[in-house]
Amino acid sequence: MKSGLKISILMAISVNGMVADQYDQVPWTKPIWSEYYKYVQSSGALVVGRRTLDLMTTTDELDKLRKVKIAVLTRTVQASHDNLAYFSLPTQIVEYFQNQGFSHIVVGGGPKTNSLFLKAGLVDELVLDTFPIILTSTGKLLFNSTCDTELPKFLEPTHSKDLENGCVRTYYIFR
Repeated sequence: MKSGLKISILMAISVNGMVADQYDQVPWTKPIWSEYYKYVQSSGALVVGRRTLDLMTTTDELDKLRKVKIAVLTRTVQASHDNLAYFSLPTQIVEYFQNQGFSHIVVGGGPKTNSLFLKAGLVDELVLDTFPIILTSTGKLLFNSTCDTELPKFLEPTHSKDLENGCVRTYYIFR
C-alpha cells in the first residue's frame, strides 16, 4: 500500500524517554523547534493526533507550518479545511498523502499516534532529537505504554548529528 512512500516518526525526547511532562509542557529550545520545523517542511506532510493539534493551536506552531499539509488522526473526523485533513485510521492518512503525490510523511506525535502508526507496521524510520534533560517519571512517553509489545526487536541507528545545546538527532531504521 505504501510503495515508494517513506514514513518517519520525528520526536524530541528527554534522556529518560519522555516527550513532555505530565502537563504536556515541553522544555525544548528554539533551535530544537527550528530543526523540527525544517525537517517537517522538507517533507511537506505531517501527521499529528488531535491532542497534539490542540496544543499546536494554543501556540504559533500552525503558523510556522502553513505550507505543510497536516493530517490529524482522531476518533471524531471533521471536514477538511485549509491545510488540515482529519482521519480515523493511519492507513487512510497514508492513502491520502499517496494520492496527493507525497513521497515522505512525518509523524509528529503524540504517543498514541506514534503507537498506532507503529502497530500498523507503517513506520520506516524513527528520528529522535534527544535533549540532555530528565523529565519527571509522570511525563508522556514516546509511545503509549500499551504499545510496548508492538515495538520491533531491534532499532538500528544509521547515523546521528549534533544539534544545539547538547541535543543529538539520531536516525533509526527498524530491523
